[in-house]
Amino acid sequence: MLPLCAQEQKRSVITMTTAKAEVEISMFGTGTVSIDWGDGKPIETYRLSMSEAYTHKKSYSDTLAHTISIAGNHVVSLDCYENELTSLDVSKNTAITELICFSNQLTSLDVKRNTALTYLHCEDNLLTKLNVSKNRALMKLNCDDNLLTSLDVSKNTAIEHLKCGDNQLKKLKLGKNNALIRLSFYENQLTASTLNTTFKKLHHQNTIEEKRINISGNPGTSSCNKSIAEAKGWKVIE
Repeated sequence: MLPLCAQEQKRSVITMTTAKAEVEISMFGTGTVSIDWGDGKPIETYRLSMSEAYTHKKSYSDTLAHTISIAGNHVVSLDCYENELTSLDVSKNTAITELICFSNQLTSLDVKRNTALTYLHCEDNLLTKLNVSKNRALMKLNCDDNLLTSLDVSKNTAIEHLKCGDNQLKKLKLGKNNALIRLSFYENQLTASTLNTTFKKLHHQNTIEEKRINISGNPGTSSCNKSIAEAKGWKVIE
């Protein structure tokens, strides 16, 4: 049997950096996680559950940057929003299905290895790029209020809800997104031509829920051909 230190090295590690005086993290999963809060104090161990979230608030006595490390192979849901995070690395925890990290200060987020991810909430950050091409199971994506200039969801055939408003998008690439029923990209830089191209990529599928697309606040909103989308059963909000 491997010694404890070797076992720990084999465990998937999530890291995040913050200088906030008090942070709060919530997780679902199975097995145990070991958390190093980055304050020089002993590592703490907790048992996770799929029925009840483990939630912990941590207060720091200084304003230095602290790197928090969470070791555990079966964290399936992580909620770390509003913690003033400047970095977040979940690339080593491939079991994660839900990541909620909105309202932080993230300039990058790598989710290419998180192929089980179904729900990603990363709005209100400072992201300039977001690659979700490997996240084929992704059903809901909210990346509102970032600094994205382009977004490609053509590989995300399972996606149902996409919110990418209040960015700087000049390009939005759709593919065979036949599960999509909510699409919102208000307050971006999309021209009438780009909007028309997007409308042409929308699916014709009948759905139980009304299909809606929000295009308000784009340069091409008033002059684009909304009838392209409406003919496919989409309600256009402008």
